[in-house]
Amino acid sequence: MKKMILLFAAPLLLSSSCKKKDVDNENPVIVSVSGDAVVQVGGVLNIATILKDNKQLKQLKVDIHDVFDGHGHRSFTPFSVVHIYDVSGADYTFSAGIDIPVNAATGPYHVTFRAIDDSGNQSSSKEHNFSIVNPSEQPVISISSPDFDNTVSITAGNVLSISGTVTDNVGIENIEVLLEKKSSSDTPLYDEDFIVSGATTWDFQSDGNVNISIPAGATKGGYYFVVKVKDVDGNYTIFQGEVQVN
Repeated sequence: MKKMILLFAAPLLLSSSCKKKDVDNENPVIVSVSGDAVVQVGGVLNIATILKDNKQLKQLKVDIHDVFDGHGHRSFTPFSVVHIYDVSGADYTFSAGIDIPVNAATGPYHVTFRAIDDSGNQSSSKEHNFSIVNPSEQPVISISSPDFDNTVSITAGNVLSISGTVTDNVGIENIEVLLEKKSSSDTPLYDEDFIVSGATTWDFQSDGNVNISIPAGATKGGYYFVVKVKDVDGNYTIFQGEVQVN
């Protein structure tokens, strides 16, 4: 009778060992991402990333898209593309060059990276920011005063007056000017939209009267002064300076 018990026990042990097969639930990791900060239309965007996994990497998804304001565009269109690359091993260094169309709308863009391993686990995404430029087509922002080559200091209760122009070869559609606190979701101290409707030149003073009153009780600290311009062809130019409110 003891022999029969032993014979029946062996398959049970075998079945139990099968259930102990390792299951990979660990997500791959994107260690770092890098790439060109600026690329001209018709040029090549160079990107790179380092990937890691506990076992075996399988794919890398690269998604490039604009971060415009969602308004419609005309002869120039926002560039977007998704590439899936095969990768392998537990450690992988990836680099590639991506062609930028000659008719891509200028402005700010993101490259989003996401890794997938052999078990289907996905990494968290990481982004690289870059801009597409076209010096002959996009709007030109020229600020003559104050001098934003350095941080502009102003005391709360005073007025920050902006002098300069925006020009474009085909026509300006919209200009947004704002002064917002750094690293904060607070309502900007100043946020104005100017509908230009096709003029090729716009003046911060005579057309926009951009004189920003800083409230006496404004939060002291660092601010960003930002100008976002879109022309009638959908090209964007963004200017950013720093302001210190004392």
